[in-house]
Amino acid sequence: MPLISKHTFRIGSYGRSTTDEGWEKLDPEHIGVWQSVLDLLSARTIKLQNCTIIIETNWKPILQKQEKHYDVMKRLQQGATSQAELHSILEGFPERSTEIEITAEVLGDNVSGEAATDIATNAIESYLYDFFAILNVSAPGCCDFPSWAACWG
Repeated sequence: MPLISKHTFRIGSYGRSTTDEGWEKLDPEHIGVWQSVLDLLSARTIKLQNCTIIIETNWKPILQKQEKHYDVMKRLQQGATSQAELHSILEGFPERSTEIEITAEVLGDNVSGEAATDIATNAIESYLYDFFAILNVSAPGCCDFPSWAACWG
């Protein structure tokens, strides 16, 4: 029977600072990379000698956060005609914290219990390191999670 291990990662921020120069060019590029992530990096299968691990991740909250941030920056650049409008624009910035759901399914006849849980945890950790490297080679700075808080479950 397969073990299904669900994990939630709370990400405090998601990338560059709002004060970075060149956001007009960088934000659309980063959004494009995150759109590719949904198709190319949301699932991964790892085959080991005694089992197979299938990892599935929903990265859409990060993409939505990037898009929302970009929209607010464009509105700010256009300018506000009043303090009320400026306040309204600033309220549009996304929340700093985002949760990402990751599921690992461990398949194998000779793996169960604590060993399967350890394998799932290690596979997710490997996936996240690879993910971080791939994204930052593709578009430096687009995946800058300074603090990952994991809620294992």
